[in-house]
Amino acid sequence: MSLSPDREDFVDPDQPPSRPSSVLSGSGDSFVNYSDGEEEDVESPAPLNPRQVASTLRRDNSRCILCRKQDGLQVYRLVGQDNDDANPSLLWLQGFKFIPAHYDRDNIANLMTLCDAHVATYRARVWRLLPCAEFRKGMLARTPLRGDALQQRNRSASPQLTLPNAQSTLFDVLVFLPELMPPLSPTEPASSRKSRKKGKRAPPPGLSPRVLPSLLSLQIDPYIAYASALEMIGKAYWPPPDEVLRLLEVKCLEIRRRWNNSL
Repeated sequence: MSLSPDREDFVDPDQPPSRPSSVLSGSGDSFVNYSDGEEEDVESPAPLNPRQVASTLRRDNSRCILCRKQDGLQVYRLVGQDNDDANPSLLWLQGFKFIPAHYDRDNIANLMTLCDAHVATYRARVWRLLPCAEFRKGMLARTPLRGDALQQRNRSASPQLTLPNAQSTLFDVLVFLPELMPPLSPTEPASSRKSRKKGKRAPPPGLSPRVLPSLLSLQIDPYIAYASALEMIGKAYWPPPDEVLRLLEVKCLEIRRRWNNSL
């Protein structure tokens, strides 16, 4: 059957193909139209319950845990800030029974008080908290167990390994991107800040301006802090880790390897 030229569905074979309307016009059901200057909407993190905010501020004495500033404060999550409660780090720790099953990203053990500058740099993975060397020794020796065997071990474990929410732990501060790290105190001299940057004054043997040991005593969960540090440990960043930070990364990765290989 032939088609007459005056039919509305006549297609000129020499005419360039038109773009599918369902892709670019937004008229289809399966596609979204993005103009050249339009950015995809990113869902903002769910706000914290005001009671959780108040409890965290009270626990941290209404100061940034790093620099002790009292203005421009935010309560920020160690992990899970930008996703829902199905956070892989929390699920990983819960799978090994290192944190209770009821912990979600809004549990106070996963919250900390920071000033605006330290929130921005934490979000950019400039720095992380890590349980101190003494606590990490217990983490390395502790083989994850399941069920009744784990419960029995937890009851007899040293308090160093099984922590109630109210107990404090010493934490190191790891500085992965030293040139972006804000001052650690409002009165920190410029010379101290410069020493963290590439090519500046070398620290004494065995010490590093990028690993600040046992700097903070905090009431946050050390296992969650460790999981958060793994977001940068062993990753590619510049400047590369110095010898102290590199050796610490090796030890932290060994903890993870032993845990994962224990099952």
